[in-house]
Amino acid sequence: MGRTRGFITVATGDYYCGLAKSLAMSYRLFSKTEYPLYVLTDRQGEKLLKKYFDGVIVMEEPTYTFLDKLSVYEKSPFDETLFIDADMHILRDISFLFDAFKENDSPVDCIGSLIEITDTVRPIHFGDAAIEAFGLTHYMAFNGGVYYYQKCQKTDEFFRFIYDDLIPNYHRYQMKVFRAGQMADEPLIGLAMVVYKFTPFHSDVDIMKLVQDMKTVSWDMEKQVCSMIWYQKKVSPILLHYGTHNTRHKKYVYYKSRVWSKYHKAPVLFPFYLIGAEVRLALLHLSRAEDRKQLSQWVGAHFTKKYWSNLFQRFFRR
Repeated sequence: MGRTRGFITVATGDYYCGLAKSLAMSYRLFSKTEYPLYVLTDRQGEKLLKKYFDGVIVMEEPTYTFLDKLSVYEKSPFDETLFIDADMHILRDISFLFDAFKENDSPVDCIGSLIEITDTVRPIHFGDAAIEAFGLTHYMAFNGGVYYYQKCQKTDEFFRFIYDDLIPNYHRYQMKVFRAGQMADEPLIGLAMVVYKFTPFHSDVDIMKLVQDMKTVSWDMEKQVCSMIWYQKKVSPILLHYGTHNTRHKKYVYYKSRVWSKYHKAPVLFPFYLIGAEVRLALLHLSRAEDRKQLSQWVGAHFTKKYWSNLFQRFFRR
């Protein structure tokens, strides 16, 4: 029997479950691949996401932080796993990525570059204490939107090192803290990869790019072509990584509505991306039958007469 392969994303909480749905829809629409797509989620997400994914894996005690992404390796049922962040859209076929990562010959991998410590062209996610402790000469420049894992003893050791050494000493090694002072996967995996001398996958093809300015993003779904400006050059990624903050941008909401309409073969009847974030949130709640009682209470509390007046003034001034 051959080695099994599959994609996994992580989504906990209402908001990220909504992002994961859109990711799954784009996967079905634009990546004609044989590999299954799973989601690692909480109990609430199990109900919301099961119809969109080939498999749902429930975390009994999620942290609701970046560290939940580290659970993918342990929880994955596959011999080879490709993790994809929920705040992405898949624009073209991605099945080739498994072979591309395997050829790179690192059991833990990501898309990035190995850069000398003396070259500070990109941010370093750890401090002098880590450099001295491990005798480092290089650091990783990468984005944690995609990770590749092979089930093997070396990868087992890699994650034991993260849990037993790096997480307890996160602040001592001066690793970067992210949103709300959280520990994050990128500093941990980036540091562990250079300690274990795993080389990141580098490609001349624009596989994944993190959006820097939503205004520059242009996606033609019919032609399956996307372009944007990334570090002052035009790129055409296969995986469009918005970043959570950009998923509230009206252009993301527009693309999300287009993906939804293509997936369900239904027309987009109204440009929802133009209206206020509060209304979009109400529509999100309205799409879930179990939330309709809560919705009526929520609308009464939030949508005052003054709110509607201000909303229509903003809308018609556009």
